[in-house]
Amino acid sequence: MKNQNKNCLPPPPYSYRPGSGFLYNIPAALKLLFLLLLSFFAYTSIPGLIAAVLLVSAGALSVRIKPWELLRGSRPLLVLVLFILLFRSVDMGEWAFDRESFFDGSREALAVITAYAAGALFFCTTTQARIRDSLGGGKISLAVSLMLGFIPRFFEIWENTSLACEARGAKKGPGRILLLVAPVTERMLEKAAETAEALEVRGLRI
Repeated sequence: MKNQNKNCLPPPPYSYRPGSGFLYNIPAALKLLFLLLLSFFAYTSIPGLIAAVLLVSAGALSVRIKPWELLRGSRPLLVLVLFILLFRSVDMGEWAFDRESFFDGSREALAVITAYAAGALFFCTTTQARIRDSLGGGKISLAVSLMLGFIPRFFEIWENTSLACEARGAKKGPGRILLLVAPVTERMLEKAAETAEALEVRGLRI
């Protein structure tokens, strides 16, 4: 039973999850526009942030995804956000706690986390093929679809490389993150070169 549980690993962050529901049927371009607007309003006001949290949570539940599952892979981001929040909350001139900066920083931190979750929900319910079809033709559309395609690919490569490091005995923490940067960057560059080569074969250039 333990071996079966180890084999049943959760999908990589920002990866597509086959399913059905309202979100799966919305055109990718419209979902992308809504994602940008939702992130914008989450950053600009507290009501916008609350609305964004509720909409992302409701959207996740509507496609049978637990809202907190959208935060998979966000640990480095959470550590960075926490560090920035602590830095902003201290008045360096007097070395005192700045309550107003703390609350402003907390709101911005929640907006970053909400935007991350919203992005995860977008990619969980949208295939790369639908993104390309929805954006249409043209070099700009092709560039945008390729850029979006590299986001879930990055998380997939990061997750696989992290699991490989763990299998070799690497412990979790900042040390493993630093260890992952070089091989993940190399693999992403290889993927970019492969994509460029495939486009040239088809007579396409960005």
